[in-house]
Formats: sequence, C-alpha cells, structure tokens
Amino acid sequence: LCEQSMRSAVVLAHCESAEHLQPLAAFSLEDALREDAVSVVGNLGNRMHLTILSGDSNEHVRRLAHQLQINEFRAEQSPEQKRDFVRQSTQREITLMVGDGINDSVALAAADTGISFAGGASLALHHSDVLLLNNRLADLEKMISIARSTRRKILQNLFLAFAYNGFLIPIAFGGFISPFLGAVFMSLSSITVIVNSLFAGRRATIR
Repeated sequence: LCEQSMRSAVVLAHCESAEHLQPLAAFSLEDALREDAVSVVGNLGNRMHLTILSGDSNEHVRRLAHQLQINEFRAEQSPEQKRDFVRQSTQREITLMVGDGINDSVALAAADTGISFAGGASLALHHSDVLLLNNRLADLEKMISIARSTRRKILQNLFLAFAYNGFLIPIAFGGFISPFLGAVFMSLSSITVIVNSLFAGRRATIR
C-alpha cells in the first residue's frame, strides 16, 4: 500500500525475543514536492532535456516523474551509477546536475556544472560548483536564465569589439584619422562594451 502511494512504512516494535516482535506503532512517511516544483520543472523542461536520477524504488520514481511530467528517469541508482550516467551525458552535451544528498556528490562532481542547495548534505555542497543559498527552486530557474543571458552578452561584446576594431584599425593604419581620433574611437569601443554589460547586470539580479 505504501509503495503504491509513494510512501515509506516505518514500524516501531519491541523485541521480546529473537523470534517474537511486538509491534508498537507504524508510521507512513512521504516525500513532499516543493511548492513550485511542478511549475519550475515544467519551465525548465521546455528549454532542456531533463532526467531524474534516484536511489528510490522504480515505482516511486515513476510516479514522481509523472507528477513532474519528466519522461526519462532512472531508479534504484547507486552513487556510482549516477556518476557514470552523468559522465556519459557530458560526452554528448553540456550537462547540469542538481542534487543535495550524499548520494549525489560524485555525480555533482562529474557534471559540467553541479548545483546544490544550502540545506543539503555537506559532501554534496563540497562537490558543487554553484550553491543556491535560499533553498528555492525558483532561484535555480533564475540562475540558468542569468547564465544564458551572460553568455549572450559575452558573445555580443566580443562581436562588438572585433567589429569595431576590425573596421577602425585599417583606417588608422592608412592614416585616414589622426592618432587623437583613434584614441577616442578606442575609448568609445570600451564604453560600448561596458554599457552593454551593465544592461545585462540590471536584468539579472536574484532577489
């Protein structure tokens, strides 16, 4: 019954003898999803391929994947199996691993980027590249958005710098502008890159 409902059963018993146990109480434990888990995972799933790696039973993970609308999952995974899966994934694409348990630590280290939450196991925190301090899944989505925005800005700045210099340097060498104007244009190139970067910083703040 507990297996079907994604719950774990814990029985407290008194040991009267080697062959006789007196049950005292039974508890049903269930892992609750974070409030924003479905919406955050749904948004991320629209932009990237998601896979659940878990040490829990196959039925439990299957139901969890159904709740989160994630098509691919791997259950009953040991820490080493998680690590091997992540390593294989990094050979095909850029891989991001999110986890906060002891069993996630080696997989976090194997990923291109490992992300953990401040409330996680110390071993997982030690092997993470990024630590989210507020324990909010929404911050994970914001962080990925910031990373992509930053990458776009870097590419934009490189394009602006090369285009600017590629156009003006031949003109300067040809003597068509004075050294003073050349220095002014070089300064304008730097200012353009700085202003472009500042606009990215204003939009990419995690509150």
